Amino acid sequence: MKNLEVSHGQKLQPLKIGSDIEVLKAVLRKQMLRVGIRAANLPDEEEKQLLIEYVKESWGNLSEAQINEAFTLALDGKLEIDPNPYENFSCMYFGRIMAAYKAYLIANDLVKKNTDRERQAGQYQQIARLGAGSANWEPHLLEIKAAVKSGKEPSIFPSNIYDWMVSVGKLHSMAFKCHIEAAKGKVKGKLLQYRQYASYGLKNGLNVELEKIQAAAENPLITCEAKRMAVLEWCENI
Repeated sequence: MKNLEVSHGQKLQPLKIGSDIEVLKAVLRKQMLRVGIRAANLPDEEEKQLLIEYVKESWGNLSEAQINEAFTLALDGKLEIDPNPYENFSCMYFGRIMAAYKAYLIANDLVKKNTDRERQAGQYQQIARLGAGSANWEPHLLEIKAAVKSGKEPSIFPSNIYDWMVSVGKLHSMAFKCHIEAAKGKVKGKLLQYRQYASYGLKNGLNVELEKIQAAAENPLITCEAKRMAVLEWCENI
C-alpha cells in the first residue's frame, strides 16, 4: 500500500510499526478511547495480538498522524461510515475505518499520483484549508483551463475551486447537479480499481463503501467529484 498524504499537504513519515510496537499499541489505545470503548470491553491479550498483527500487515506504513486523521474524519461524519464500534474494536472495524479513509483520499484526489504533480497538489491543499471565500483561485483556474485547452490532463485540484467560482459568479451554485450520475460512476470506478489490489480485510471495507455509493443519489464523495467535473466543463466551453 502506498504512502498517503493528508489534506493539508504535509508529508508524513511511516509509522515503522515493525521496529516500534509500543507506538502502535499507544495509537490503538488512543483510538479505542476516542470511539468510546469501555474498560470492560477492551480487547483481551489474544485479540490485541491479532489486531496488532493485522495493522502491521495491512496498514503498517501509515503514520500515527494519518491514523489519527482517519478516526477524526470518521467521528466528524466525513467518511460516510458509521464510526460506532459497538463495543468491539476488532480487525474488521479498524479495516473499515481505514478503507473509508483511503476511499476519501482517493475520491478527493489527495493521494499523490506522481512526483510531477506533488508541488502543485501541495499548494492546492494548503489553499483549500482557507476556504472558498478566503482564497483567490484565479491563477489555479487559469492553469487548469490552459491544460484542458491544450488537451492535457489537468493537475489534481480540490472542489474548493468550484465553490470559489460560485462565489465570484463564474458558475451557478447548482451547476454540479448535472454531473452527479457521471461523478457517481467515476467514484465507484476508483473504488473498484483500488479493490483489485486490496487485502481481504480491506476489500470488505471497500465493499461496504461501494454499496453506499450505489445506494446513494448523492453523498460528499460524489458531490466533490461532480464539482470538479463542472469546473472542467466550464474550462472546455469558456
